Amino acid sequence: MNANENLTDCRQRANHGDIYAMRDLGLSLCDEAEQKFSEAFKWFIKAANFGDATAFLLVGDMCRFGQGTPRDPIKALECYKKVANDRSVNILDRKDAVIRIAHIYENDLANGVKAVRWLKRLIRLGDDSARFKIAEVFRDGRGLEPSGEKAVENFTHIINDETLPENLRCSAALEVGKIFHAGKIVERDDKIAFEHFKIAIGGDEPISREACLYIAEICTSSDNVDDLIKALTAASNADGHKTTRILSDIFRDGKFGVKKNLTLALEILSKDAANSFSLIDQIIALRKSATIYRELDPAKAKEFSREAERLSREWTKNFDVLQTDD
Repeated sequence: MNANENLTDCRQRANHGDIYAMRDLGLSLCDEAEQKFSEAFKWFIKAANFGDATAFLLVGDMCRFGQGTPRDPIKALECYKKVANDRSVNILDRKDAVIRIAHIYENDLANGVKAVRWLKRLIRLGDDSARFKIAEVFRDGRGLEPSGEKAVENFTHIINDETLPENLRCSAALEVGKIFHAGKIVERDDKIAFEHFKIAIGGDEPISREACLYIAEICTSSDNVDDLIKALTAASNADGHKTTRILSDIFRDGKFGVKKNLTLALEILSKDAANSFSLIDQIIALRKSATIYRELDPAKAKEFSREAERLSREWTKNFDVLQTDD
């Protein structure tokens, strides 16, 4: 059955009162090359009138963005609130509705107070990560007066909640560090910033790298390179290869006022290689070591490069096997 036949079949079922077909037909019309939003909007309205929560959300989206109907964020809010306030609707659709409501108040209507109110409802629905959004609203003053105190309070709640994903907590720590380092909505305090950046180093690579850069900026501006090395070394010991590679790069390139020391850079990598971590991380460590050895011992560099290539072929082979098994 081709796309046109699918659309015809969907239209027939929709005309016979199939609510799901009405919604699917509307989505298909939106996806078509011609994007028939006006007709799609009519089918979403019909499905919504039968009580379909997803259709209400779609009607709200089209009102908000002016697709198939004049742009009207107030009508969009009415649709979203109907879903959000209906306890018979499943929790996921209610959460989606609340997120949309908060987004409209924050961005379309510049009403930060109401945005925060709805984000708090999202927390009550079991989404604690909404605190991060609340903190951002207070930090940036989106539709309300900026409040460093309330931004820090909400970010700190995330940092201290061990039930939340570690990366979210590290991201919140990074934001607190940036707030205190900038000193715009709170009094500047690089000591507090430094402690939060150290926590943030435990996050994924983008978060870890940004935290390291801030730590380096604080330490070099105070001529305290020792603190930089101690912080990165402690983080390296705590969370493994990510920060170890950053620390090795600092000594390899002589960054942040640290004296270039290729031998120490290699020593750091060799310690990391002794730990048990993934094959791809071993390959990265070997390649970095080969790069350093090019200046110290070209023959050794070739040896490390060959070993990296061997492991790379092994990794590719294993990956192909996994793909085949799947």
